[in-house]
Amino acid sequence: MLLFQGSHVLDIAAEFKTMRGGTRTPTPNSTVGQSLVLSVPLGNRLLQALLAESRSLTARLVTCLINGLLWMLFFVTLGIWRQGLQLLR
Repeated sequence: MLLFQGSHVLDIAAEFKTMRGGTRTPTPNSTVGQSLVLSVPLGNRLLQALLAESRSLTARLVTCLINGLLWMLFFVTLGIWRQGLQLLR
């Protein structure tokens, strides 16, 4: 499963503190620009998910580049082969 597929994750100011319970925000009404406070286990899980997604995207990019290079090599080779056939005529 790919996380965050097709979305953009904005930069979030985050403070990782050791605390009991789940997540909490510094104020009852969180607004843009305020920091996000997470428990250490949740912060670690979030970080691991983002790293896994980054590795997945990198692997897909490399695969696409390799496939593109292989197709380009195929067509260049095909062109050279056709030129060789024309020279033999």
